[in-house]
Amino acid sequence: MTKYYGYFFKVLSLASKFLFLILIVPQLSDGVFSEYYLVLTYILIFSRLLSFGASENIAIKISGEICKVHDFFCLYVVFISFSVLMFLLSNFFGGYYIAMALVACFCASNVFSGLFRGFAPETYELNINLPWILFFIGALLFDASTHVSLLNILFCSYILTQVLVFLYVKSQLRIVFHIRAISQVGRIYFEMIPSGSIRQFSIINQIIFIRLPFVLPDTLSLLKLNDSVALGLSIVEGVWQLFMVPVNRRFSKYCNNKVLFYECYKSIISTFVMFLSILPLFYLLTMVDFFEGYVQIPAFEELYIPVFILSSVLLLADIRYWLWSHDRWSSVICFEVAVIVPYALISYFTALYDFKSYMCSSIFLFSCSLVLLMYMTLRERVMNRSPII
Repeated sequence: MTKYYGYFFKVLSLASKFLFLILIVPQLSDGVFSEYYLVLTYILIFSRLLSFGASENIAIKISGEICKVHDFFCLYVVFISFSVLMFLLSNFFGGYYIAMALVACFCASNVFSGLFRGFAPETYELNINLPWILFFIGALLFDASTHVSLLNILFCSYILTQVLVFLYVKSQLRIVFHIRAISQVGRIYFEMIPSGSIRQFSIINQIIFIRLPFVLPDTLSLLKLNDSVALGLSIVEGVWQLFMVPVNRRFSKYCNNKVLFYECYKSIISTFVMFLSILPLFYLLTMVDFFEGYVQIPAFEELYIPVFILSSVLLLADIRYWLWSHDRWSSVICFEVAVIVPYALISYFTALYDFKSYMCSSIFLFSCSLVLLMYMTLRERVMNRSPII
């Protein structure tokens, strides 16, 4: 039964996110959701930077040895203690303390996933999906009228999730924590940096690819991110997460077997094309007025631009995972840096001169992903002398 937990909680989590978008967001005041979206973007980036791929790194370092869990558990205790302290301070002083609390809480969640995913894989699915289910319930039951209150509810959802998952793990495994282990936190944390920094840099780039055209102009006060644009991006992101499931499965296959690119080419293309096929569905949703008066549906322009961006990210993720499995880390980093720099410049200058900023950025990223696919296809075909089609 446990093998179905992942699918069950993923579907439930995505359903909760969509219900939040169509039931809660329309009730918020103008600017509240876009502000929440911007702050959450920065929180995600900083938590990724500080955790150094803890979810994967720690799982690899532990390698199924329960005695090593005790060594890394102190790192979790430090992160979660700091997050609770910042949360308490936010209730007295406000300001950036709630953002700091969430950064530490996300780091703790990443460490927590790495600690136990090897022993109880279902805990990983619970840990990443249950918070969003609780978040939607919390937004229904409590005040969610400001971006700060939304962040407070999100923090409580993550803390409650980790308490529930820990109680479940505690019933399965014997966890021992010694206070003197805190002295080893610095050593343990810095040992994670070499192995996690390269992979984490690439994962952060994925967040940048998705959100930079929307966040950068707003941050520089060039183009205000409105609620409708943020809502459209969030809806497409939800669909994108579903399509990432086969991409992640292919990554597991790549890691276990050195698959040639032409052997997985058709699967990569089919996932990419299927994601693009949601465009007609979005067009129909925006044209018919069946939902009018019930839920808020963004304009088609606010949906097709995120589709182009996230289809590009989907394709790039698939190719990146294949390159990772062949230890071609430098190729991934060089390509991503080569794309991000002009990507940021296009977002900046088109917003500066008010020239279809979102559209230009999406076209550039979409073109880069197609160019990379064609290059990989031709290169692997020549090297392996195998037919692609």
